[in-house]
Amino acid sequence: MKSHVEVVDASFAYNGTGNIFENINFSIKKGEVLCVLGPNGTGKTTLIKCLNRILKLNSGDIFLKGKDICSFNRKDLSRQIGYIPQGHSPVFPFTVLDVVLMGRAPHLTSLSSPSEKDYKIAQKALKRLNITHMSNKPYTELSGGEKQLVFFARVLTQKPDVLLLDEPTSHLDFGNQMRTLNIIYKMAEGGFTVIMSSHFPDHAFISADKVAIMKDCKLIDYGTPEEVITKENLEKAYNIEVKIMELEGGRKICIPLG
Repeated sequence: MKSHVEVVDASFAYNGTGNIFENINFSIKKGEVLCVLGPNGTGKTTLIKCLNRILKLNSGDIFLKGKDICSFNRKDLSRQIGYIPQGHSPVFPFTVLDVVLMGRAPHLTSLSSPSEKDYKIAQKALKRLNITHMSNKPYTELSGGEKQLVFFARVLTQKPDVLLLDEPTSHLDFGNQMRTLNIIYKMAEGGFTVIMSSHFPDHAFISADKVAIMKDCKLIDYGTPEEVITKENLEKAYNIEVKIMELEGGRKICIPLG
């Protein structure tokens, strides 16, 4: 199977300063989940923004289904790639349904309004995530976990091929972290290609097919969770002692020591 997303020799720097990351290479197939790990300040969020062309690489290339993402206009790229940032601070009290309907924007002209078809797509997304009961609730009144669900519904409504998630479990309680990972897993099963950043190596064991670890501007390893999430790699990345244990049933967990 050909790569759905491919990154080749990618480097980025702000305003000609030192590179935030450099010589990044990886590829991911349709329906796979890639989890990017690494300490704070290592460039994970910047990489996610480059994949969405919010930021432009200084050198290297990013390919989507074999085409350079620079060859897409903004609207076409928005139809292909969905993006959920780390946090969102709403100003206006849009209803949940209104926020989810915003996912249809790439499919509308500048002067058109959402059609009955668009409303049905949004309502189907709300139902899929079991949040139909929140449709008329102001988005500003939601909890962090509820807002995350609404953003997933908006992405489902957008109907992209690729989903970029910048630390999707940050600021969520333990239960909502697991629910979010389950949603990611099911979305990949449904055909989405997912690239997400995370601070939690355990989450990669739960939901990822591939893992990349960033440190000092570069990838120090890339491969399957079993290949990459090792004691040596994690201690090199985070500068702490780590123990990796296997639970009954074969699932692995990472424990920081001392």
